[in-house]
Amino acid sequence: MPVPLPALLFICLLGLAVACFENTRRRLERLRSGMQAAALRLDAAVRERHIELQALIDFLHRYLGVDARAVAALAEARAAVFAANRLLNTEALGQAEAELRGAMLWATQWAERDAAISADPDWKPLRDRLGLSEAQIIQARFRYNRRACRFAAHLRQFPDQMVARWCRLPAGRPIRLGRVPPALGGLYAN
Repeated sequence: MPVPLPALLFICLLGLAVACFENTRRRLERLRSGMQAAALRLDAAVRERHIELQALIDFLHRYLGVDARAVAALAEARAAVFAANRLLNTEALGQAEAELRGAMLWATQWAERDAAISADPDWKPLRDRLGLSEAQIIQARFRYNRRACRFAAHLRQFPDQMVARWCRLPAGRPIRLGRVPPALGGLYAN
């Protein structure tokens, strides 16, 4: 018995809709997994810098002339970045990163001006490792932000938006660096 033409058209359109839905879902999953992989690389870089910052704090404690408030601010900012990173809070991470950068800038500038620290054979390798870990974080953050923005852009488009809701895909959020608060800015101004 032949299949009526309207039923055949309906079956073809239904198959096409299912194929488009599956293709969109796979593309969104691929974008999301790329964003998650970039987040893991960023996490690894932040954890590596976390270890290097502890080495910097320990190094600065060896010298008695270090301003205790500045070392405490560096340790606080280090802990805030680590906590925000563990909670995947991109806004808090951006703000904590800005505070940490201010603290690191002050600490490294102070150390470069101090003759005893500059002469210490452990200083230059530590400074270089910190610089390398910062460069890795900047690169990893750039890749994560690019992938998060691409994923978010796809989620705003019409068919992708519906598929994402049906599949319950959460949106990624880029990490924006905050500004150093005025209270901390005065501490690192010298």
